[in-house]
Amino acid sequence: MLLKITFSVYRQYFKAMFFNKKGDYFLAGECLKGKLNGAYRLLESDKTLRPLGFKVLKRSLLRLFGKQYALPTYDEGDMVLIDEAPSDNNKNRIDFIERVLKRKVKLYLAKEELMGYGLGFAAKTWLFFCILLHGLLLIPICFFSKNRVFYALTIYFAIESILGLYFVKKAGLKTVVFSNIYSQDSNINYLIFSKQNCHVIKNPSEDALAFDNSILLSDELIICNPYQIEEIKINKDIKVKSIVHGLPEQIGNYESKYGSDFYPVKQAFVGYYSSGSWLRKQQSRYYFHLNIDCAYQEELLLLDLKNFVKTYPQYSIKIFQHPVEKDSKKNIDLTNSYFDSILGEVGYSLNEKDKHTCLSFEECNTAISLLSGSSLYRLNFGYKSLFYVPEGSFPTFPYTSTSLDRINIGKKESFNTFLKTQMEMDEQSFFDVHELNQYKYNNICKKAGQSELLEA
Repeated sequence: MLLKITFSVYRQYFKAMFFNKKGDYFLAGECLKGKLNGAYRLLESDKTLRPLGFKVLKRSLLRLFGKQYALPTYDEGDMVLIDEAPSDNNKNRIDFIERVLKRKVKLYLAKEELMGYGLGFAAKTWLFFCILLHGLLLIPICFFSKNRVFYALTIYFAIESILGLYFVKKAGLKTVVFSNIYSQDSNINYLIFSKQNCHVIKNPSEDALAFDNSILLSDELIICNPYQIEEIKINKDIKVKSIVHGLPEQIGNYESKYGSDFYPVKQAFVGYYSSGSWLRKQQSRYYFHLNIDCAYQEELLLLDLKNFVKTYPQYSIKIFQHPVEKDSKKNIDLTNSYFDSILGEVGYSLNEKDKHTCLSFEECNTAISLLSGSSLYRLNFGYKSLFYVPEGSFPTFPYTSTSLDRINIGKKESFNTFLKTQMEMDEQSFFDVHELNQYKYNNICKKAGQSELLEA
């Protein structure tokens, strides 16, 4: 079975990478080749190394003959969940998947552990030769090609596709759920598994699909916020046959506080949700794959907020730091200096260091962010939230005339006038005026678990 799967997988990778100029295989190949700056499987320092092919080959062989892992199986269930996260960190995600789909997970496969799951001598020997041949062919290409990241990562991707399908077939399961679908191999894996008569369900994050999933192939997609349905209708490279209405994955961390209670807000504070992009840029942990200079855009937002509180001194800015901005004494000091340098003499304060942004919704009247998922969680629990995406800075978010476009202050004629209106508006009026009641927790919960076929 392993040999048959190996040849099938490599054939489909070749179709996607080299032979198809249109259709689903072409789109899958575009993801493999086109998301290299967002290649999370490699360190930033690795991506410019000429001997990168050798490094990935070595890592793959060490994984094959290195640490062994117990294959995580459960007593009941008819689904397999394939994830990036290690198997000892899987409980929250399994609970979420089972809650939304109302089915049990039988098998959990962590991609980083696949080579250590109960493979016999013959299987390891076969995979050893596959990795060695694949790697040796690519080492000289990686050494000279500007696309070395793409070529090197195919060693990981192909072997993980082979092993994922092998364990699924061995367990006799027909429903496969993929999480962390931002990975470059997500769409080729859909084609590989669907060819084996598996029903593929994908679980995105609460973020807009445009950020990391502008090309998306799946039988079924878990919807984490209403805006994703709007994206599916607009973007023709998102091809899913049906959706299942769900919840944002992290909502379980916050619903015990906000699910049944609304806490009155501090009216005089306008909130700023930082992504820490200015600091991550300094530390080479920057997400350039969005094709937007987030640090620059966020600085523009801070300057607009500074002008707003100068014009309306009855308001003050409350800054909700990204975890990277408060994870060490050094970064806390850098963060204080950074905001001082921009906001200068105007009134502002930082949220308490130990208080999570999504457990502090009541600490401000209205919050603004560039692209933060926390803004969507605010909407879930009935708190006013705005996005700041100036015209042309990120062309696919939010799409024109969509629900989130209505609360994109970056495209409003007057930042000050629009923000003051939102600050003076009560919460229910905000949701009614902008037609956002479908984002509210109770309304989402009513639809959670319901499946819906999409028109072809």
